[in-house]
Amino acid sequence: IPTDTFVPTFLSVCVAPHGIVPLDAAASRVAVACYGEDAVAIVDLGAPEGSQITHHVVGPGVVGFGAPSYGPYAAILGPSGAELVVSSTASKDVRFLDLATGAVDAGRTITLQGAPYFPAFLPDGRLVIPTQQPDAIVIADPLGVQPTETFPMGPAGCELPHEVAQLEQGLFVVCEGDHDGPGKVLKLDAAFQVVASAEVGIYPDALRPLGARR
Repeated sequence: IPTDTFVPTFLSVCVAPHGIVPLDAAASRVAVACYGEDAVAIVDLGAPEGSQITHHVVGPGVVGFGAPSYGPYAAILGPSGAELVVSSTASKDVRFLDLATGAVDAGRTITLQGAPYFPAFLPDGRLVIPTQQPDAIVIADPLGVQPTETFPMGPAGCELPHEVAQLEQGLFVVCEGDHDGPGKVLKLDAAFQVVASAEVGIYPDALRPLGARR
């Protein structure tokens, strides 16, 4: 029997939370995409209970509870650490939320044909966004200077791309598949063409490095 018992603390953050992002190295503050409330919740894990959660809507006209117009599903931290990149699957766009003000910069909204999921930044600052229906990856400049490029993923056998991961080994796309058979992980080259592919388990969701091997 363990001598030490861990007792978790449960916080009611929002309706249909999905995607949690540490905002500092110690993960003392995190951001959560709140699909059902069209908002991003910022949670201060070190604050007294009841005062640690603030909500920031991702666009105008938000109803607020269970009837999403935007449907924020995924969020990542921008390279500067000053903003969140929020993918909304209902409105099919990517928005940028300033963490200092809690406001979304509507002028930088990236509107897409498909529903966006978990994106990643390239070393040059461009954003790679996986979309579903149509299944593609979209290369977009957050500053709007460089043109947007779209690469269909269907010809590569990538059904329902869910996450893009920029790792030391290169750029990867996680493909959900049809949820009955194996999904896939694809490796892309600098021209966003598939150079390697591997089947994985059913309904893969994300790719994470395991760290250095000894």
